[in-house]
Amino acid sequence: MAPLSFFGFGALLICGTCYLTISLASPVPNLQHIDVQSLKLSPLEVSLHGRRSVWNIVWSCVSTIVACCWVAVHPNMLRADATRWKLYFHRLAHMVLMIIAPELIICWAMRQWVGARNLMRKEPFKQHNINHRGEDDRWTMGHGYFLQMGGFIVEEPLSPPQILTAKRLEELVDENRVTLPIIPARELYDRSKNDDLSKTIAIGQTTWFLAQCLTRKLQGLITTKIEIVTVAFAALNVFVYYFWWEKPMDVQSPVRVPVSLRMPEPKIFDDLPSPLENPFPPNPAVPESEPDKACARICLFMKNLIQKTVIKPFAIPLKIVTGLFRRAHAMLLTNDSIQAGSTIVPTFYALNTNTEREKFIILVTGALLGVLFGGIHCVDWDYVFPTHEEMVIWRASAVIITAVAAMGVIVSSTLYLGQRNRRDEVVNSLWGESLLWVGAIGLIPYAVARVLLLVEAFVSLRDLPQDALLDVRWTSFIPHFQ
Repeated sequence: MAPLSFFGFGALLICGTCYLTISLASPVPNLQHIDVQSLKLSPLEVSLHGRRSVWNIVWSCVSTIVACCWVAVHPNMLRADATRWKLYFHRLAHMVLMIIAPELIICWAMRQWVGARNLMRKEPFKQHNINHRGEDDRWTMGHGYFLQMGGFIVEEPLSPPQILTAKRLEELVDENRVTLPIIPARELYDRSKNDDLSKTIAIGQTTWFLAQCLTRKLQGLITTKIEIVTVAFAALNVFVYYFWWEKPMDVQSPVRVPVSLRMPEPKIFDDLPSPLENPFPPNPAVPESEPDKACARICLFMKNLIQKTVIKPFAIPLKIVTGLFRRAHAMLLTNDSIQAGSTIVPTFYALNTNTEREKFIILVTGALLGVLFGGIHCVDWDYVFPTHEEMVIWRASAVIITAVAAMGVIVSSTLYLGQRNRRDEVVNSLWGESLLWVGAIGLIPYAVARVLLLVEAFVSLRDLPQDALLDVRWTSFIPHFQ
C-alpha cells in the first residue's frame, strides 16, 4: 500500500524535520550547570534530583511511540508472493497512519472486533462451539479476525481460488462441505509473527512511561510537550491493543480450504446448469451504497479541483486530504465488500456490522476518543513556550483537533438519531451530504494541526524550562524516616 496521502504527510514531516534541525541549532541549556536560582525547587531538592538530557527525553518518547504503534497495528494480509520489503512498507504505512490519525485505526479495529464477535454468535459457529469444548476445536475470535484479514482461500471445483467470505463460509458449513474450525487455534497463532510477550513488553514500556509522567506531575516537575504527545498516543493505543489482541499479525500465507464438488439438486430439468456454466459462481459484487456514492462525489470534486489548480503547491494539500478522506471513509463506513474472484481483501476490510446501532457506537466511540486525544494536548495549558507564536500554534492546533473530533460526534449522532432506519436516504439527502462535506473539509485543518503538534513538540526542545531537565526522584516513594 503506497497511498499518496502517506507521501504527502512524509513531505510535511520532512519539512518539519528541517525546521527542527535549524531550531535545535539554537543554544541548549547546559545540563551540567543548571541555574538553581531559576528553579522553583530549593537547592537541597535540586541536589536530590538527577538530571536528564534532551536526548534522553527524545529517546524515551520516540521508543514509546514506536513500540506502541509498531506492535499495535495489525494490517490485513497481502498477496502470498509479496516481498519482505513490501510487507515492512505495508506495516510502516499503517504505523504512519496510526501516528497521523489514531482514531481512524481504532474505528477500523473496533469494526473487525465487532465482526469477529458477531460471527461467533451466528448459529453454525455458536452450535459448533457448544458441541466442541476443546480449545483447539473451537471457532475463536482469532478465526474471525483471520477470516476478515483474508486468511482463508476457498478452492472449489470449476472455480478459481478466491477469498472465503463469511457468507460463503456459512453456506459451506450448512452444506457440511467445510468442517469448523478449518484450522486449529494453536496452528493459527503459530502462523502469527506476534505473541503475547512482545505485546506485554510494549505495554510495559508504555506503563513505565506513563508512570514517569504521572510522578513528574506529583513532584511538581514540568512535563515537556513531546511527552504530552506520547501520553496521548499511549492512551489511545490501549484501545487498539484491546480490539486487536487476538488478531494474528504478519501472516504471509493463507490457509487453503479445498471444497468437494456438490452438484445442486434442481426441481426442474431446465434449471440444470449447462456444461459451460459454473455452478459455483465467484463472490458477487456488492452494489454501491449511498454513503459510497456520496463519498465518490466528494472525491471526484476534489480530483477535478486538483486538476484545475494552477499553483501546484496548493494541489498537494488537496491530494493529501482526498487520500485521507478516502481512507477515513473506508475505515469508518465501508470496505465491507470483496471484488469477485479476488484473492486478497481490501486494505481496511472489515465485516459489515449487523445493525445501525453498532455503526453508530463505532463512529461515536472513535469521535469521543478523538476528543480525548485532542484534550490531552490541552493539558498544561500554561506551559511556557520559547516564543509567543509557538504557544499560539500549539493551543490552536490542540483546540482544532478536539473541535473536529467533537464535530464527528455531532455528525454521527445527527445521521443516526435523525433517521435510524433510513440512513442511506439521509446521507443521500442535501442535509446528509452536507454533513459529509463538513467532515471532508474538517480534515484539512485537522491534518495541518496534527503535523504542527508533532513538529512543535520537537521544536520546543531547543529551549526547555530548566525544571523540565530534572529527573524524577523515586526515593521519595520509599517509606523512610526524615
